[in-house]
Amino acid sequence: MLKKIWITLFFQVSVIALWAGHPRIYVSDSDKAAVKEKISSHAWAKETFERIRRHVDPYVERHQKNPEWIVSRLAMYWKEVERYTQCYLKKQDWDRGEGNAPVPTVRMPGMRTWNKYSNVPLEERTPYNETGDMWGISRSDPSAPKVLVPYKESGHMIRGNNVEILTLAEDASFLYWLTEEEKYARFAADIFNTWLMGTYYMNPILDPDKSTGGTGGYESGGICGYYDYEQIHDDLALHAALIYDFTYDYLLAHPHPHLATVGKSLPEVAGTVFKRFVDIGFVRGGKNGNWNVNGWNIMLRPILALEDNDAYPDGKGRSYYLHYLTTESTPYHDAIPDIVKSYDPVTGLWPESPGYSFGTIASLLDFATLLRRIGIDIIADNPVLQKASLAVFPWMDERTNMIVFGDSRGGSANFGTFEHLLAYYLQKGDGQNAAQVAAALNKGISTGSYKRRFNDWRTLCTYVPAIPESGEIASERMSYSSHHRLVTMKSKPDEENLMAVLYGGRDGYHLTPNGLALQLYGFGYALLGKQHVGMVVYKLQRVPVSCYQQRINAVFVSYSGYGTKYVVCLVPLAFAYGYAHFPEQLLQQRKLGP
Repeated sequence: MLKKIWITLFFQVSVIALWAGHPRIYVSDSDKAAVKEKISSHAWAKETFERIRRHVDPYVERHQKNPEWIVSRLAMYWKEVERYTQCYLKKQDWDRGEGNAPVPTVRMPGMRTWNKYSNVPLEERTPYNETGDMWGISRSDPSAPKVLVPYKESGHMIRGNNVEILTLAEDASFLYWLTEEEKYARFAADIFNTWLMGTYYMNPILDPDKSTGGTGGYESGGICGYYDYEQIHDDLALHAALIYDFTYDYLLAHPHPHLATVGKSLPEVAGTVFKRFVDIGFVRGGKNGNWNVNGWNIMLRPILALEDNDAYPDGKGRSYYLHYLTTESTPYHDAIPDIVKSYDPVTGLWPESPGYSFGTIASLLDFATLLRRIGIDIIADNPVLQKASLAVFPWMDERTNMIVFGDSRGGSANFGTFEHLLAYYLQKGDGQNAAQVAAALNKGISTGSYKRRFNDWRTLCTYVPAIPESGEIASERMSYSSHHRLVTMKSKPDEENLMAVLYGGRDGYHLTPNGLALQLYGFGYALLGKQHVGMVVYKLQRVPVSCYQQRINAVFVSYSGYGTKYVVCLVPLAFAYGYAHFPEQLLQQRKLGP
């Protein structure tokens, strides 16, 4: 008993020491040797490190000779008399600004919604852009000539521009921490300092007509964030917090000159800015569903960059905010104990469509990795998180692409969820569960759907050096979700790899109330009939369906109401593939109407 007490006390003291300095969010200085060893001993880690450096180095080298080049491409209110300190929304888009700060302020996005353009490469963007008009490339026709998109029609181009530059600084800050080469710190710090002071002078946007569901400012309600008109996209501070964490010592030694003018220290100004993002996010966005999880994802890194409660006059520091993520729900956001209640305890499925379902578990396991560093273990307390990760397999075809229905776009599953679980179980010494998630990763690798080939420094900090050998993961041949009204059926593994997905449809949860729909797979490919986003639906008509690799035709029969005879029409297709046998008596019992 005494030994356990001493171990607990040692762990608590270690956590306190760990969180007393920077960096601390993903790694601390004590982790540096292990990260370097991973890079020197494992090809995937070395390749990841080199890829990051190759991407960042040209910008860093240019910065040595021309420090204005990258900073001038930040989207700011650069014009001397238009350095706005207060902006206004109208019909969810930027309307106007007022005030004039002593330094350029960070520009607000032009619109809440997306437009049809992507930003041109950084080299082609306008330095010291005073109008906010952005050069864009058509996403539907990238070969078309670039066009100048007016500020108020710029969609997410402003935020995308600033996220791109902050991400470069984030990568450089990691390289500074790992290599201790000061050129990376200078590059990152010049970007961060410009962003920090430019954000410090900007008040939260006001929405007098409540077009986003609230009046803006610091008032509660609605979906508007601090620097985006949806709180779940308000991600500038997410990147800035990581730059701050990795380059903290350099920033202290090389403060922005304007800090002396305002008479405040770096931690004071950074704390003020990070807390604005968090305080606004705390009372905006969505209380549950993917909006809630994504909202916490936006807030967590700025929270972890803060000092503890006693460092702030209002007593709200890191521990204060974390309490409402880990323990106690609020009227605006559910905490983890209530978040996990959304998962079906039998299937492990989240109630939304596939992209949202497995995006949420990926975020929660990323949370788990960060919280574990401060002694909070949300995986041990919530075993449904492992079930939720493995629930992806019945919803994948044989090429490990996710099935498509509702507001979802398919694509390969996110194997990062298993990487987080593997690191956790190996750290805990849980060989049985480690073997199960290693089997999931190895299946992705064996099918070619997953490669340890990354551009993200986080993988170097959080993924284990090597995936252990394992047996094969067992995947159900048939699964059913009553909430989604979805059945998946698979043949035994063979060269044909047949699969059928039967979807009943429902309203809400990013699902579609379209009636019954059937999707067939063969030879590892979906058999498509001009399908786009969502489950394909054809009403009472026969359509030719082509296969990417084989000459196969099939019949899709569906309905938009709740008639029964169309259900019976679909059943023989299931019979033909040998998936199931439905007795006539059961069919009669399951009729939905006369």
